[in-house]
Amino acid sequence: MTVLMSVAALSARMNSGARTVVLDVRWALGDPHGHDHYLTAHIPGAVYADMDTELAAHGLPAEGRHPLPAEADFAASVRRWGINAQDTVVVYDDAGSAAAARAWWLLGYAGLPEIYLLDGGLAAWRAASLPLSAGEESALPGEAVVRFGSKGTIDADGAASWEGILLDARAGERYRGEVEPMDPRAGHIPGAVSAPTSENLTAEKTFLPAEQLRARFTALGVEPDTAVAVYCGSGVTAAHQIAALEIAGFKAALYPGSWSAWSNQPGRPVETGANDDMLKGMTEVKAYAANSATSGFAPSTIKRREPGAHDVEISIEFCGLCHSDVHSIRSEWGPAKYPLVPGHEIVGIVSRVGDAVEGFSVGQRVGVGCLVDSCRECDSCLEGFEQYCEGGNVGTYGVADRRNGGGITQGGYSQAIVVDENYVLRIPEGMDPAAAAPLLCAGVTTYSPLSYLDVQEGDKVGVVGLGGLGHMSVKIAKALGATVTVFTTSPDKEVAAKDLGADAVVVSTDAAQMEAVKGSLNAILDTVAAVHDINAYLRTLDRDGALIQLGLPATDMPPVDPGLLIRKRLAYGGSVIGGIAETQEMLDFCAEHGIVSDIEMVTAADLDNAYDRMVAGDVRYRFVLDNSTI
Repeated sequence: MTVLMSVAALSARMNSGARTVVLDVRWALGDPHGHDHYLTAHIPGAVYADMDTELAAHGLPAEGRHPLPAEADFAASVRRWGINAQDTVVVYDDAGSAAAARAWWLLGYAGLPEIYLLDGGLAAWRAASLPLSAGEESALPGEAVVRFGSKGTIDADGAASWEGILLDARAGERYRGEVEPMDPRAGHIPGAVSAPTSENLTAEKTFLPAEQLRARFTALGVEPDTAVAVYCGSGVTAAHQIAALEIAGFKAALYPGSWSAWSNQPGRPVETGANDDMLKGMTEVKAYAANSATSGFAPSTIKRREPGAHDVEISIEFCGLCHSDVHSIRSEWGPAKYPLVPGHEIVGIVSRVGDAVEGFSVGQRVGVGCLVDSCRECDSCLEGFEQYCEGGNVGTYGVADRRNGGGITQGGYSQAIVVDENYVLRIPEGMDPAAAAPLLCAGVTTYSPLSYLDVQEGDKVGVVGLGGLGHMSVKIAKALGATVTVFTTSPDKEVAAKDLGADAVVVSTDAAQMEAVKGSLNAILDTVAAVHDINAYLRTLDRDGALIQLGLPATDMPPVDPGLLIRKRLAYGGSVIGGIAETQEMLDFCAEHGIVSDIEMVTAADLDNAYDRMVAGDVRYRFVLDNSTI
């Protein structure tokens, strides 16, 4: 069944005079002004369809926030919209069809045959520079006959006893019960599988191609003969999921009352967390986890999924301790999701591979850095910049693993991990595996901006701070042929900096020393994660120089003086880790130049002490966990 119509196809139909009814269904939770937006600008000829008064009824709380309208009431709306029996109807909104899908589903449920979603909606129409109209538009009364029942529905009892796949279309955090902004109870219907509707779309808010949607739903357990039902918060965005399923070639029933009805019925059970059905067959491994921002670490167990066709299972040998682990565990960058196992500088040995894996084999030493997934569709992903994924990348720990049941990812302070082959890295032969681990974050975090700035032989590079990132900055910049100046507040670090390869050391609290290097540098990497004033460092840059911020303080930095930027055409920017291909490039570069991190090994039992020492700056230069001690 064809679900979508492109803006080009709609424009062509309208220009040809073919009978077409266009409905504008702009609506969003928290925005009661959909009709006002319509009046300001809409596709020519479009009639406004009101979500709250025409696409839903008003019932008791136990019926949900958007129960289906009565058949007679909906028939009256269809007549008002000017729809006749054989008309082609195209519905759109400005939110990736999240609201428009409700009208699409209802019109199909009413037995009307030619109903389409405008792929990309109003944004795609605008992007194509197609005309817009303003003000109210009306249509001659239509004569289409409405008979509900052409699409499947279930009620709460049906959802409770559903024997197929029950998909929860809400955001993962609502499914897991971590937040609930509008309904009386948090969590999900027992046995439901998390499948957020946001994952049906590209970065441009068009639907993913059919084959990608098919792969997505197949990974969630949907097969051609599977009975599928869908619910969401109030029965609106579940229709979007049904549209995506139909694009992929699957049929599904709608639970109209959805979570808003279920959670208002006190006798209905509720589950929280990731779906246990997605955990069946998983392997339990030992780990060290924190249970709160102040709990410290304790032995724990976590579950790892069975390797899929494209998965690599890794027995972890070593995991670097990154300062961002400290920020995350202590909720300094926002509330963490506990219990949490951190660690994104992972080195280990491949223990199993999926049937379709190419390039990795059992017994091979590999690494996993800061990312284990991304949308794979946006421009950033397609260009190899997964760290800037516009659809939201999936970090190695602490975020929802959208393709694998919606559970929270858990990192490398554990015995094993399972990762898609596209996010696994080769550790070059001969490289010290423990000392290589920090390269997977600290190494690429410094390599990426140096590559972006095209640092070459003879360039003059400054490095602010001589910690984990700073010492890698010195090593990599020197290997690129740069003259390196280290800025430090500690005069006693001069010998250490020069041992790493620095050509000069400047004590940043000494005004005379800072004046001596004024205007002398082409680029600066600022690796300091504490609050500090960068204006003094900007003065050390030559014309067209750049300062790249790598350290991320927990609170705001002092303001940058724009005059310093303007007078020398300076650039102040930031950078975060690197893409998968660039991380592999960095590993190969470091192997070629004999670069690894300077490390101190720690045991699992000493993690809390290591964190305190990191905060105090008492490490040269990276801690690495010996995972055999877990």
